[in-house]
Amino acid sequence: MPVVLRPDAETSATLDVENARAGRWSAILKIDDALAADNQVALGLAGQHPIDIRLATRDAYFFGRCVDAFTQTGGLLRRVATGGDLTISEGSPPGDEKLLVFAPAGESPFWKSLGEPLDILAVESKVKDHPLIRNLDLEAIRFEGARRIEPAAGSLILASSESGVPLIWKSQAGTRSAVIVNLDPTRGDFFLSPWFPALIHGAAFDLADRTQALPAVYPTGNRLTMTGTFTNTRDQITRDDLRLDRRGFYQMVRAGTATVFGAALLDPVETRLDGSGPAANAQAVAHGQPVEFWLILTAILVLIAESLLYHRRKAG
Repeated sequence: MPVVLRPDAETSATLDVENARAGRWSAILKIDDALAADNQVALGLAGQHPIDIRLATRDAYFFGRCVDAFTQTGGLLRRVATGGDLTISEGSPPGDEKLLVFAPAGESPFWKSLGEPLDILAVESKVKDHPLIRNLDLEAIRFEGARRIEPAAGSLILASSESGVPLIWKSQAGTRSAVIVNLDPTRGDFFLSPWFPALIHGAAFDLADRTQALPAVYPTGNRLTMTGTFTNTRDQITRDDLRLDRRGFYQMVRAGTATVFGAALLDPVETRLDGSGPAANAQAVAHGQPVEFWLILTAILVLIAESLLYHRRKAG
């Protein structure tokens, strides 16, 4: 693809590659200059690895339709009958490692005591930028069926009522972890709200440790310390944190999944690595919503259509 570079001017170009395969890619400037090392950039294209979800709920219809909607609109989530990366349950949770629990009931290591039902008048976000609730309008969720409850010690409270009752929190018990949602999903038209699939998506990616996505390439000199095992593919050096001291390809293994990424001689100030593109001198280049936003929106529309058809068949 021909690109004309002019002094003191910013140049950008987009090349669409259909049916691009995951793995190693390289971007190369075919020019002859004094520093050839910065004319080639190693890029890693991550593959699609859906999160497997098992349902252990009383009414699995709407939960199943929600997961299936994400399967049909990008393969983010996938429903399985056994095993899985995450189990969605209601009431007293099963003994699985990763859990999303609605309407907590009975005894569990994820909460200490369970009291009477109460009305929720207002909701307060405790960790506003947490990826689990980032796409939720908490004030629009009615939290019907919530009960007075005390989470286990060390729990991370993400949302609470006006009186301090925890409504969404994350707890750990040994190697097990769970997101608890203090509401009855069968009440208050929660299944028909856009916050139902958004909450399922956020909890699944948080519990599966998928909230930190690797860029295709980093500038050399960065040190990566996120959860995972990193390998310099040239020297086959593997460690839990890694300084990108050489350009080329690297690999991260997390939750059994290997992802390739690159390191290149890029200026971290002048180079935009978040997908937003280069900034113009006068103003920032406008860019649209991230792909994840559109996948969630499409899944919500599919779920609403399924729900309307379900009620129409039921009424008929």
